[in-house]
Amino acid sequence: MVVALAFGSELAAASRKPEFCIKDICLSTQFNSHSVTFPNVIWITIAVTTGFPSSWGDIHFTFENITINDTAVQGEVEYSAISFRKEYTTCHLAPYNDAGWYTEASLPESGDTFLTALIVPVPENVDWADASVTLCGNFYVISATPGNQADAQIAAAVYTDCSYDGAYPVPCETSDSIYNAGTPTGCMNNLIAGGTGNGNSDYTGEWSDGYSLCNSKSQSKSKSSPCLNYVLNKQL
Repeated sequence: MVVALAFGSELAAASRKPEFCIKDICLSTQFNSHSVTFPNVIWITIAVTTGFPSSWGDIHFTFENITINDTAVQGEVEYSAISFRKEYTTCHLAPYNDAGWYTEASLPESGDTFLTALIVPVPENVDWADASVTLCGNFYVISATPGNQADAQIAAAVYTDCSYDGAYPVPCETSDSIYNAGTPTGCMNNLIAGGTGNGNSDYTGEWSDGYSLCNSKSQSKSKSSPCLNYVLNKQL
């Protein structure tokens, strides 16, 4: 499935200069004391909360690196995005492909919205109880008008088995949903305690503090920004 993430029509139709917030950010969290050992896997999720004053907005994430206890580990997902539109009536997550995740979310009632998730296999001969985790990437927040607010949080849960193709994460946490955004519904039966979660029904783990991606004081970027041009031409 190919999903084009270019939104030149929205830019052309904007009555005011669009706002572009571009940040390199590292999100960190601390695992609890539950043992995290081989052959289990860690489901690490980023979700965002937003406040877009206009009819549309987009958040794009490009993965850079992840470390656990200051040791680099492999991350498969390179790129993820959310498109927020007032005309959308529900949240929808496209099937995962080799490039990453793509979510469509309604404005303004989406609540916490799934942006991306990584599956990290636990290697042999380690126990990641009480581990420190840092995930870094580049965030692009784009909307029709200034005045955006966007925050990201990270969480981690441990599963005996989980795959990207079979995870089926919950795209949005709304008044109608019973699970957190990012809950891997296809893996729920394999949940155990660990990461930032305690098992039971804590399918994402506890969220970290919020990291600001964009606010009303953020500097707007011009349409000729190299980063913007990259985003406009990126496809999943």
